[in-house]
Amino acid sequence: MKHVVKFRESDSWSGVEIWHRGYDTEEEARLAAHEVNKQNTAKTAPPVYTTASYLGPMAEVPKE
Repeated sequence: MKHVVKFRESDSWSGVEIWHRGYDTEEEARLAAHEVNKQNTAKTAPPVYTTASYLGPMAEVPKE
């Protein structure tokens, strides 16, 4: 069982890229998502940015 975080990178040129990563603990997963999201402080969306969402425990990490 892995704790899964969904990452989403958006940019003005090619659209969106999504990937998932599994972590051993909920704490690690939530920290990873927080570290990515805390960088999103601009008042408007920059040309390239990444967001992360904790999805919870899963038997398998989703494949793209």
